[in-house]
Amino acid sequence: MTDWTEEIIEKFIVENREKFDTADPSGYHGNNFLSKLSRRIQHVYISILPHLTKLFIVSVSVTLISFFVWGNWLSPRRDQKTYGSISLTHRVEELKYKYYMLKLNYLIRFKYFKDYPEIRNDLKENLNILDADYLQLKKELKLNPKNKEIIQAMKQYYLFRIKTMYNILSIFYQKNDIEKLTAGIT
Repeated sequence: MTDWTEEIIEKFIVENREKFDTADPSGYHGNNFLSKLSRRIQHVYISILPHLTKLFIVSVSVTLISFFVWGNWLSPRRDQKTYGSISLTHRVEELKYKYYMLKLNYLIRFKYFKDYPEIRNDLKENLNILDADYLQLKKELKLNPKNKEIIQAMKQYYLFRIKTMYNILSIFYQKNDIEKLTAGIT
């Protein structure tokens, strides 16, 4: 049997063109072709696992690289260091302070001062001034992480903010109690 290459097959077809145009294939030709084709396909097993593995590795590496690039070059807070990044005890204190501030913010903004927008806006302006000072402290802490004065100032910021919020709430409670008492008299 000869080796059937493309050139030999093309040459055979060109030389026997008339036979292809007039002669019909035998009745079993289609069945033989399909049975050989199905046998060949049964032996071929294509696994997509290597492609999925490559996809997983690439996606994880792109995600990690993007976090690294964001944290070191693109983040607006890359030149700041927080009070909680100094040590674990400072982190616990910071979380405790933030919890109290969130709780007080909720009370001030949504529960008690929703009917007094002028007081709420004045308080918001004063707290924004405090926050601007705190951002400056964060930048200084990034430059001097061992400076105890900056660390103490950050702690004092949290304490002062919480104390200010408590004072405002106590003033509001007193004002509210006086309004309730005077409303009962008249």
